Amino acid sequence: MPLRAPTPAWPSTAATEERAVAGLRLLLAAAALLVVYIDPTYPERNVAATYAVLSSYAAASLLLYARSLRSGARRRRWLDAAHWADIACYLLLLALTGGASSLFFVLFFFPILVASFRAGFTAGMTATVVSAAGATIVGLLEARGPGEVELNRLVMRAVSLLVIGFVISSRGGFETLLRRRLALLKEIGRLSNPRLGTDRTIAASLERLREFCDADDCLLVATDAATGAARVRRAARGDPERARHEHPLPPELARQLLALAPDHALVYRASGRISGLRRRVQQYDVARGAPVPVDAAACSAIADWFAPASFITVPVLGRGGSIGRLYLASSGGRLRADDVEFLLHVVDCLLPLLENIRLVDRLAAGAAAEERQKIARDVHDSVIQPYIGLELGLAALLRQAEAAGETRDEDERAEILTSLHARLRRLLELTHGGVGELRGFLSRLRAGENRAGSFESIVSSYTRRFTELTGITVQVEVSAAPELDANDRLSAEIFQLIAEALSNVRRHSDGKLATVRVSQSQGALHVAIENDGRPGHGAAQWTPRSIADRARSLQGWTTVTERPEGGCLVAVEIPL
Repeated sequence: MPLRAPTPAWPSTAATEERAVAGLRLLLAAAALLVVYIDPTYPERNVAATYAVLSSYAAASLLLYARSLRSGARRRRWLDAAHWADIACYLLLLALTGGASSLFFVLFFFPILVASFRAGFTAGMTATVVSAAGATIVGLLEARGPGEVELNRLVMRAVSLLVIGFVISSRGGFETLLRRRLALLKEIGRLSNPRLGTDRTIAASLERLREFCDADDCLLVATDAATGAARVRRAARGDPERARHEHPLPPELARQLLALAPDHALVYRASGRISGLRRRVQQYDVARGAPVPVDAAACSAIADWFAPASFITVPVLGRGGSIGRLYLASSGGRLRADDVEFLLHVVDCLLPLLENIRLVDRLAAGAAAEERQKIARDVHDSVIQPYIGLELGLAALLRQAEAAGETRDEDERAEILTSLHARLRRLLELTHGGVGELRGFLSRLRAGENRAGSFESIVSSYTRRFTELTGITVQVEVSAAPELDANDRLSAEIFQLIAEALSNVRRHSDGKLATVRVSQSQGALHVAIENDGRPGHGAAQWTPRSIADRARSLQGWTTVTERPEGGCLVAVEIPL
């Protein structure tokens, strides 16, 4: 089930904004018509033309508003330029209703607001300048004589439109820039993919940051905490894949690029000098958020390497201190001092993502290593052990066959051959059993392959088959609470542990009885496998490595003790 619908039913932010703009446009058109209708003395001339323009404008506004109410309507690109149609209509109204003295002059603030908050500072100021210039030209052309030009009113309205338009454009441009920055931070968050690793994530983030700031280069200089060696990634204009590869930095160049204090940021504009023009070179302490005196030597060293481009550098600070530096360089001089705070936000957003990816990598590598160890133990118990038993059985048969060939007594030879035939049949049965175990092992490696039945029933089934093949009687006592699930990892490991222990009983002892006990007490799971045997033939100083490795992988431990009455006791304790 998808987390989000591909086409949500709720309105998007752009649709809501378009609806609000269309509604305000319709409100202004209706208000203008109402004002003209209420005051019959206004306008003094061109009454029919004024009504025609206002009616047409109101009708067009109504159509745009009706279209914005349609939830499935696609947004057209020409709507981004609708404010130019508003300006043209308002200039026409000014020309029809008296120029500088027209009450429709205040309508120009609407397209300025729309352009500023939709497209940014440049679009807002362009609309402001065009509106002010157009209104001034219309006012001059509408004057019928030299004495009829209301120059003071004309200039005052133009200046007020420019000033208020600048304020509106600044606020609108700032909000637009914040929205774009938030969109970039969100995109950087989406770029992190543990499956692709840190290289692709860093490369894609640096390239997107370079594109966003319209810079020529974006560099990430990082130092190795262990060796102190510096390495660099560089996203360059025209080469978006370059940042995927990390390159070592020569020591001299590393000292040059890391010459600033670890918690200082620097803004350098290539057109200025380091001394005398403070506005061209600014240095900040990011920890205190305050400007500091410019480090002329460090700034000169870095500027020589980036010359003739301007650049901004901010520190990359991790939990343990400084990791390196982030650089943005541009030959067009488009970098500004307020970009420092944004770059610090980018670094703060990117570092946790990289830490998460590295953590997932470490967890995946650890899980893979643990799984390899588990498979190795399973191969040892399920594949190698049967072959060892087969090897021992074949060696015994070979010795028996040699003895049959050396004897001259026919009766003894017949007896040996009969025993040899019986042992061969027994060995064949064991081989069939080993093949079955191998097939079971392979089936358990397949995804989704589960054991049928409870843990106790599976162990009992295995021990019954073990008794049939080896002649060793096995008693099973399972009193673990809660009951073990036959398909979880703990049960699988305990089953393999029991199988390995019983195999050791068959190969390393002369016992005919073994007991398997599984119980739980004091927050731990206890597994005990004991066998009978002759006193003095135990193995108290020997610990089976495969069993010990399995117990250790479960944070447990293994002990082997010799029983006074003969045989051994292998005890495994696993904390729960």
